[in-house]
Amino acid sequence: MGVCRGFAQEPGDAPVAYLVGGAHLDSQWNWDVTATINEYLPNTARQNLFLLERYPSYIFNFEGGVKYAWMKEYYPDLYRRVKQQIAAGRWHVAGASWEACEVVVSSSESLIRNILLGQTFYRREFGLSSSDIYLPDCFGFPYNLPTIAAHCNLIGFSTQKLQWRGSALTANGQYPFTFGVWEGVDGSRIAAAANAFDYSRVWAPDERLSDSRELYDKAMSSPVRAVYHYYGTGDIGGSPTIGSVEAVENAVGKEGRVHVVSAASDDMYRDFWPLEAHPELPIYKGEMLMDVHGNACYTSQAAMKLYNRENELLAAAAERAAVVADWLLPGSYPAATLDAAWKRFVWHQFHDDLTGTSIPRAYTYSWNDELLSLRQFGDVLETSLATLSRRLDTRVKGMPLLIYNPSSHAVTDVVEVSVPSPKGRKYYAVYDEKGRKVPSQVLGYANDSVQLLLQAAVSPMGVAVYDVRPAGRSLEKSDVAATDSTLENSIYRILLDSDGNMVSWYDKRYNREWIAPGESIAPQLFTRNDSFQWPAWEIKWQVIQSVPDGRFDVCRVSLVECGALRATLCVERKYGDTRWLQYISLVSGSDRVEVRNELDWHTGRALLKMAFPLAVANDTARYDIGIGSVGRPSNRPSAYETYAHRWVSLADTSDGYGISILSDAKYGWDKPDDHTMRLTLMHTPAAESAFFYQSRQDMGYHTFGYAMIAHKGNETDAGIPRRAEAYDNGLKAFAVSRHGGEWGRACSWLSIDNPGVEVMALKKAEDGNGYIVRLCEKQGRATQARLSFVAPLQAVFMCDGTEIVQDTLPFTDNAFAVALPAYGVRTYRIVPQPCRNPLQPIASRPLQLPYNLRCVSYNEFRNTADFDGAGHSFAAELFPDTLYSGGVIFVMGDENAANGVKCLGDTIRLPQDGAYNRLYLLAASTLDDYAATFYVDGKPYNIEVPYYSGFIGQWGHEGETEAYLKQPVPAFVGTHRHDLNGNRDCAYEYTYIFRFVIDLPSKARELVLPCNSRIVLFAATLTEETASLQPATPLFRTAMREADVVYKNFETRNLLLGKEIVSCSGATSPNEAARFAIDGDERTKWADFHTGKPNYIEVDLGQVLPVKGWRVMHAGKETPAFITKDYELQVRHTPQDAWQTVDKITGNTKNVTDRNLATQVGARYVRLHITGPVRDGGDIARIYEWEVY
Repeated sequence: MGVCRGFAQEPGDAPVAYLVGGAHLDSQWNWDVTATINEYLPNTARQNLFLLERYPSYIFNFEGGVKYAWMKEYYPDLYRRVKQQIAAGRWHVAGASWEACEVVVSSSESLIRNILLGQTFYRREFGLSSSDIYLPDCFGFPYNLPTIAAHCNLIGFSTQKLQWRGSALTANGQYPFTFGVWEGVDGSRIAAAANAFDYSRVWAPDERLSDSRELYDKAMSSPVRAVYHYYGTGDIGGSPTIGSVEAVENAVGKEGRVHVVSAASDDMYRDFWPLEAHPELPIYKGEMLMDVHGNACYTSQAAMKLYNRENELLAAAAERAAVVADWLLPGSYPAATLDAAWKRFVWHQFHDDLTGTSIPRAYTYSWNDELLSLRQFGDVLETSLATLSRRLDTRVKGMPLLIYNPSSHAVTDVVEVSVPSPKGRKYYAVYDEKGRKVPSQVLGYANDSVQLLLQAAVSPMGVAVYDVRPAGRSLEKSDVAATDSTLENSIYRILLDSDGNMVSWYDKRYNREWIAPGESIAPQLFTRNDSFQWPAWEIKWQVIQSVPDGRFDVCRVSLVECGALRATLCVERKYGDTRWLQYISLVSGSDRVEVRNELDWHTGRALLKMAFPLAVANDTARYDIGIGSVGRPSNRPSAYETYAHRWVSLADTSDGYGISILSDAKYGWDKPDDHTMRLTLMHTPAAESAFFYQSRQDMGYHTFGYAMIAHKGNETDAGIPRRAEAYDNGLKAFAVSRHGGEWGRACSWLSIDNPGVEVMALKKAEDGNGYIVRLCEKQGRATQARLSFVAPLQAVFMCDGTEIVQDTLPFTDNAFAVALPAYGVRTYRIVPQPCRNPLQPIASRPLQLPYNLRCVSYNEFRNTADFDGAGHSFAAELFPDTLYSGGVIFVMGDENAANGVKCLGDTIRLPQDGAYNRLYLLAASTLDDYAATFYVDGKPYNIEVPYYSGFIGQWGHEGETEAYLKQPVPAFVGTHRHDLNGNRDCAYEYTYIFRFVIDLPSKARELVLPCNSRIVLFAATLTEETASLQPATPLFRTAMREADVVYKNFETRNLLLGKEIVSCSGATSPNEAARFAIDGDERTKWADFHTGKPNYIEVDLGQVLPVKGWRVMHAGKETPAFITKDYELQVRHTPQDAWQTVDKITGNTKNVTDRNLATQVGARYVRLHITGPVRDGGDIARIYEWEVY
């Protein structure tokens, strides 16, 4: 290939410079994803293909599977050329992951999944795997990254970001070495280029790199006499300069003081592999975190942190339920949906996205993607549990509830549920799966439902059927007591002062006070939070060290809840326009103090922390980092603001008693002294210059929680990792239908007998062969355990993190033994025996529909469909023939013909050959969000049908976006749409089709569609179902206080059909008369010469009627030049009245315009008045259809 590769050095050889050429491309930062796809990505491909064709030694390194996927989707010709260069070894796939994500806030399972998604894509597309972690630009690197990399069979890591540290990381300076060995938290080792130097390095074409003193000195400063050195460009992609490539080309193979290698990102690792053969390599054990730059990224963009955490949790919960459902009902695992949802939210873990450092517009795409994945994970969870519930006996005396525990171990906890409330019933009793009464408490009533708090105990990765019954009033004994300032149970007594701060936390078990004398657990507000150069990135040392000077006004401290099971105090705080509600709760018999927060944040130049001054002291606290935990000392200038995932813990050095604090979506922490921990809640810095918009960062509504547990011994003794997992996941409740089932009222499909081992993942294997179980050791002790599955096994394999089989393991019946090193991670593939009595698929029948609209087009024929009248259509390349959603199969219309039904009040006959009790519909709107009424045998069913494109949800960022989330489930998501006007793909403009269900009466005979042509029906399926399930608790949090979507009531009953044309400006011929514009036939048209006077048609409606909207189909299908440019809708009551213009369009480019009037008007006479008949200045007006609603 003409490419010189490197080699490990022998004494006396010239030092080696591995020159790694690349083009770092931020998927989002100071631009959004559409700019990346439309401009930066194709520019990167074209420039590097040019260089590869001209410089035979040039190697181009490019990271991020999602970017290759975008290239495949939007630029297939470029992609084919890139694949050829990859096959030739010239274009190197650098980095193993789906996206070059940040690696601190993302969970350990997310990091493994990111690599799995990337490697799976590379294997399928290119027939190869990557072998490294390639992160030129990232804000810190955790101790478990080598552990994760090694588990995924990767051998090296590179970055240049540690140069940005303002202080030394080790005695060697900002980074431990330029090249060496990095040992992870479990002892795994990978090669590491801890300083690969500037990725934007440029060389002049005449520089003699083989004689470069700089490269020589850098290589000789390393004990390995070699240097790993980036060059190229960033952050908008592109390529190294031609001069730089020429300089490298001229140096390869030349003798000199330096041996120059045009290198792939993993060449140097391979040359020093195996690492054990190179004792000269320096070894580093520990974290490689940033000190200042990036420390605010643990907190910035709080909504993104919340959505990411919720996706991580809900994805796991959904996959775990989908596994048992798939075993019971073979073929039901929704692999495609789960894969798309994972990829969609994981790429937003990109290091300028999840970190909170991108522009506001970028986050409109991020929030939508996060909420879309949450909606799909939730749908998979519901569908899977509905399948599982068919095996359970839900025939209880009252209302059956299915309680689901997705955690690794059994959980006993409280769960809030909402269930229908029979009229007149105020009191309820709850019973577990064995018929035993469990503690419960009525929280309130709303919308014909009762909100209950109940205590449940559920097996690991299992479900239990509970029974909610109306009951008489019961005065149960309880250890819970409360006043307006105190909370108490059998373990704790808590006291708040008049400021709402916790001044006493007394433990009855140990006769011990947990709050330091004279102090309180209280918020700390810093109002001089200046961070001008890198606002969202950095919290400054001087801010952390300053005295918090902001004081919240406390409006009220009140007792809002005091029942047999739980008592809660509410603290209402305000500061300027900021409002904060804190709900502090104690549950009967619980040693966990829980604090739920609703924070409406509107304070600029501010840093908000919650301080925990504790009556335990230790200079070192423990911080959870996912796989493993680390000890870190109290604040110092080189390390102060740091991070944790689920928990931090402080154990007293004198007697070992400790406090652990759990957090559900907040990651930033600092430790100002030996007894105080501070959780960072909000960072809205003062900002200047290019990042001024960050001075309003995170202004909006937020929800989050934290909890405190006091314990004897350290966090390991107290089982804090296990308890933090349970707190993070919670229990989820579902209302289920009543039916029999052979599994009884409880089941658990995966369990492990060691409380120090956590299940990171339970999913179907990527290749479909068996199920994947991933475990990690959480207590820092080498251990053994036994894992049991719900079914007998027929094979068990040891795998790496990317599911490549490494070994075969013994098993007995349904269980097998595992061994894990301290903080180790292991992945297994289990192949169970088939279910002996599998469930049968739901009996269903797709309906044949009277399709009348072409919705889909191919790339080569984008002008063959105009779905929305604005020239857009669904992309046939993405459109399925059949769709599996919610456990139901839908048959879609032919891509080459009409494949949608515009709803015009049509009647569809329902077949009578089955006991169908449900009708599923796939539909979307072409223009807006509409409330529609479908009729089944005359009975109305109201359905809210959203718009087919745009966003399904947003977080409410003050001054930028309004909070909302559309409730219907997207059954289909297309990642772009077609535009016939520009003959292009509209990058990252999603298309949706939503799923709806109608519960049918017995022997239903007909379905009548709404009369709204803006609603399009794509498919319909009848089913026979015996089990149903719906959530009784929210499946995820949205941080939205009021997020209702307004669905408009609208009928498109054409008022012009059959009406009289009073007058018109003329016609070119009888075959193109004015009557053809209002005949309801889009194949006929009206045409009229334009002679300097307006063209028009006037119609008499016969009486004054309400007019709400209008639609015009132009002649763009003949040629875009024939689209009407300037026109208006006019109305009047009598022939003597002057015409009133109620809507006017100028400069139109759309072939179909479908518009609502700003205000409904009354009119008897309506006129289409055309002043600009065509876009190109011609003289004939052409209208295929004019409608008035």
